[in-house]
Amino acid sequence: MKEFSSADLARNVATVTDAATRAPVAITVYRKPKFVLMSMEDYHALTGGRRRVHAIDEMPEEDRARLVDALETLAADES
Repeated sequence: MKEFSSADLARNVATVTDAATRAPVAITVYRKPKFVLMSMEDYHALTGGRRRVHAIDEMPEEDRARLVDALETLAADES
């Protein structure tokens, strides 16, 4: 994956966004990858067009219950 620093992004948005139209690029902060910039097409291909990310306390009750059940099953299998 091609990398650009956050300073590169600030100085030359066109170059970085042009690269991101071809493939996802990493944005680094203090030489460590921190963000990914990608086209909407790549994002939709990755997520199936929907985003399902929740903090546990914001998670819909049905999803939380399934998660807890799955974690309990995994814990029981490991003991």
